[in-house]
Order: sequence, then structure tokens, then C-alpha cells
Amino acid sequence: GRRRSSLRGRSQGSQARAGPTGSKAPEGPTDSAGAGADAVRLTFRGLSLKDVDQEAFKDEIRENLAAMGMSSVVLDTLQIRLRDGSIIAELLGPVAVLTEVRAKPLSTMTVQNIQPEVMESVATPIEAKVSPTTKKCGMDHLGAIANLQVGVGDEELQRQLQRQLRQQQQETEMLQRQLHQEQQQHELMQQQKRQREQQRDLIQQQIQEQKQQRELLQWQRDELLQRQLQDLRQMQQDDLRQYRKDHKEQQQEHEQALRKASREFLPKWFLEEENERKRLRQEMR
Repeated sequence: GRRRSSLRGRSQGSQARAGPTGSKAPEGPTDSAGAGADAVRLTFRGLSLKDVDQEAFKDEIRENLAAMGMSSVVLDTLQIRLRDGSIIAELLGPVAVLTEVRAKPLSTMTVQNIQPEVMESVATPIEAKVSPTTKKCGMDHLGAIANLQVGVGDEELQRQLQRQLRQQQQETEMLQRQLHQEQQQHELMQQQKRQREQQRDLIQQQIQEQKQQRELLQWQRDELLQRQLQDLRQMQQDDLRQYRKDHKEQQQEHEQALRKASREFLPKWFLEEENERKRLRQEMR
């Protein structure tokens, strides 16, 4: 709907340049610009001009041309006039524009469910002069149209095309600035991303170092505990050996005292029995 309204606006602008809506269209391929006009005729058989909405019909033709790849700037320079006799649509404009129109598959368009017949037309040659700046910028057909050297009647059209060209150049420059800003933002985001990655790597390195320190401390603590345990065991073994040694010495002293007392106070037969028991114990061992 927006596209149809914009095309309707362009068609109304073209009509404003061509003259009042109620004025009768001239017969033949002549534009309101005078000399140097060209035309392409499309015949839609089976339709009547009084039975259709002429503005909607023109808008559908423009929509078909836009779908074939023609730019809105070029379509603005194209005038469409309708004549009776079925419906004959005359596409008027400079030679450069109509040359592009003829290159399109016009017979494949569909308007009001009817495909047109393309009628041959005689073109009046127009010399186009393109400025070196336009060639350098690569604005091929658009620059050529804006710099057409035509009659006095096309000066207003030429000025309008030049204004449209300047507007497009300004829009291109604005888009380039926006693209440059987006590139700068992208580079800034990439830089911030790299900084975050560096910070993450640094944090991971610190975590790894802390883990290694914890492992080292755990190993040192385990080693210390092992040494302390070994020292404790050694002390226990030393104490046990010392206890056994002291106990043995005490036992020996006790036995010596007992033997001494036995010799002095016990009778002889008791000593003999005691010696016999010792001998038996030794034999049992």
C-alpha cells in the first residue's frame, strides 16, 4: 500500500509536469517537453478506458516496471498517458530512459489481469552528455539522465533530476558516515571483547596459581605430619627399648638379690630344687 501510494504520488507529479489531468493527450510519441521526446506504446486488448481507474492503472504499470528492476529515480522521469482503443498506454520520456524500458520484458507484465502487446515506436534521437564526475562516480544511467542536453522545455526536468541526484549523493554520504560509525562501534566492541578475554585469561591464571599454592601448602603440611609421625614412632620405640632394658636390669638385680638371699637363709635342699626348676625351664626353652 505504501509502495502504491508513492507510485501514485510520482504519477501525479508526472501529470503535473505534463499538464492538467483533464487535458487531452496529444496523438503520437510527443512529450510535453517538445522536441526530443520518445514513446513506447503498450496495447491492453479487452479493456475499456472508461471502465478502469486510470491512476490505479498507471500505478500498476509503474509497479511492474519497478519489479523488473527500474529505479524510483528513473520512474520519476517517466510519463504515462492512456488512450482509448482497448487501452493504449504511452510511456513518454527521454531516450535514455525509454531505452532502458525497451530492454525490459514488457510483454510479461500483467495489469488488470491482461498482458500487453508492445507496439513499435519511432524514437527521436537525443544526444546525452555525461560529465567526467558522473563517469568517475559510476552513476551510469542516472548521471546521464541528469545531464541530458535537451530543448528548452526540458530544463525543469533536468533541474529536478539534478536535485534528485544531489539528494541521492547526500543519502549515499550519510550512509557512508553511518557505515563508518558502525565500523568504529564494531572495532570498539571487538577491542572491549579482547580486553574481557585478557581479563578472563588473567583471572584463570590467578586461579591456577592459587591452586598450585594450595597444592604446595597441602604437600608441605602432609610432609610435616609424616615427619612428626615418624618422630613419634621413633620416640615410642626408643621408650619401649629403654623400658625393656630397664626392666631386664631390674629383673637381673632382683634375681641376684634373690640368689644371694637364698644362699644365706634358705636350706640346701630348697636351693637344689630351685636349680632343678631352672634347668627344666631352660630345657623347655
